[in-house]
Amino acid sequence: MQGSLRREYVGRSLDLRSWETASGLVRSWEASGEVGVVKPDVPTVAEAVTKFIEDAGFRLLKQIDVGAIREFRTTWDDGAVYATKNLERMRAFFRFCE
Repeated sequence: MQGSLRREYVGRSLDLRSWETASGLVRSWEASGEVGVVKPDVPTVAEAVTKFIEDAGFRLLKQIDVGAIREFRTTWDDGAVYATKNLERMRAFFRFCE
């Protein structure tokens, strides 16, 4: 790669074989304004909320049953003390919902 970015000369090997990949990398550097820095793709608030809801799985409290809670608890790989704290937090959450 050879050229300039923000009036600074840049000449280096990208160690890539694909022209498309190299072009995409250079475009991301141009978007961030710095060589070697890739600007993260920041979603809109609406996209973030949609992704969060999809990831959460449950939209209504009535969808959560004993089986779902048991399955959720199997994902905890903490020690006994921390698992007890998590259980206390979950109980407090459902008391609040009630």
